[in-house]
Amino acid sequence: MGKIIFALLTAAIAWVLFKGLTKKSSDDASRRDVPKPDGDKAKNLRAPERMVKCVRCGVFMPETESVTVEGQISCREPQVCAHGRI
Repeated sequence: MGKIIFALLTAAIAWVLFKGLTKKSSDDASRRDVPKPDGDKAKNLRAPERMVKCVRCGVFMPETESVTVEGQISCREPQVCAHGRI
């Protein structure tokens, strides 16, 4: 009886190890099959843009959506900026 339990236990351990190894290798293979981003997709994967604050209305915006007026950061269209009316 002890030999049967030992054989079943050994078989169970071997099965778990085999499944673990085949899963890992299939995960690695699936990662290699993923195409690299190109074109517009690559633009979406950029690093986050720095946020700046408008000195007139206090709104935070991406740096590319701001302008510098007299050395101070402002909304892109300063004439329609809230000017602190928030």
